[in-house]
Amino acid sequence: MNIRAAIMDPLNGTTSLSRVIWGYGLGGSLLLEVCGLLLPGPDFIRRGFGLFELVFSIYVCVATYQCARNARSRWVATLVRVSAVLSLVLVLAVAYLDFSGNLHLPVELESAEM
Repeated sequence: MNIRAAIMDPLNGTTSLSRVIWGYGLGGSLLLEVCGLLLPGPDFIRRGFGLFELVFSIYVCVATYQCARNARSRWVATLVRVSAVLSLVLVLAVAYLDFSGNLHLPVELESAEM
């Protein structure tokens, strides 16, 4: 399998649903997260890598939606498609909040020993 087929086949819906979910979705995301944790450098390099992760997440959501037709039952295909759309909306919402600077993790309050 060449690289072009590995990228385009899921988008065309010709890849098995399990391969897209487990290989691209879970395996690809884990690989990107490990690379992101090990990525040294200034903030703009990590932001660029975060943008690449965003594009990959969008790709996986679209590929999952397209390959849902390969599911064994119509009910599973519908469930996968709804999940892919919801995931896409959530990924875009979190990306917007992150890039706009409105996504803050809660800071633990100092102990009340004052």
